[in-house]
Amino acid sequence: FHPRDKASCRRHLGLPEQGRVALFVGRLERAKGVLDACEAFARVAHERPGLRLVIVGGGSAEAECRAFARG
Repeated sequence: FHPRDKASCRRHLGLPEQGRVALFVGRLERAKGVLDACEAFARVAHERPGLRLVIVGGGSAEAECRAFARG
């Protein structure tokens, strides 16, 4: 890991230059809490305009994470 330029990373990920990002990095397994993170995000997102959840990883819960992202 090494720090990178925030603006270029946001552009690369298609994120707006402003706003907060919640980041989950890890194996996408139910036991790791990734679905809990999705549910928590859903509860607070309407109170925090501009907040984005970014999930990085792969695993058995990946399809569920993608379904969450689609709404």
